Amino acid sequence: MIGTACRPEAALAFDPLVQWKDGLIYTHPEGAPRTKKHNPVVAAAPALAKMLDDWRQQTLAEGENSPPPKSRGRAWRTMRRALELPVQYIPKTIRHTVATELRRRGVPAEQISVLLGHRPADLERMTAVYAKYDPRYLAEAVTTLQALLMEVNQNAQNWSARHRREDRERAGSGHRGGRRRPATIVIILGGGPTAIQI
Repeated sequence: MIGTACRPEAALAFDPLVQWKDGLIYTHPEGAPRTKKHNPVVAAAPALAKMLDDWRQQTLAEGENSPPPKSRGRAWRTMRRALELPVQYIPKTIRHTVATELRRRGVPAEQISVLLGHRPADLERMTAVYAKYDPRYLAEAVTTLQALLMEVNQNAQNWSARHRREDRERAGSGHRGGRRRPATIVIILGGGPTAIQI
């Protein structure tokens, strides 16, 4: 979701064998009915393309894609509890955060709108007839998504390294049991950085 700002349901049903082709992500789930909620075709940022290539290769090696989970509710509640996040933080919060970050970082509103799958207003429909859509038109959005993915990845690596170091320090001091000293991570939710202790 961070790499595409797609809807949670589309991310949950994503299949790299049929929805990842020639550098493009087809965010509409294969076989899903078409509704007023448009899921666009978007170009992948390089970091996401690498992840999708790896996922595709693993899926091909295993002979099939693992079925999507029936529900993400339990995992989401567990994560929210561990990170002490408010109950209003839901999967769609990621989509809102990505859209907010794109806007904050200067991506043109038209690109954000297309990326989110919002259909053009009546005034723009005639232009769309003549100027056909091409996912490469979202170049600024894709560049910004790449930067965002790299920042999230770096923060995750730093957080992981810090926890490994703390675990080694505890093991070396003979510390047994008890509550681990909380670590602070910063994540972007709801349009701004939030410091969370876990």
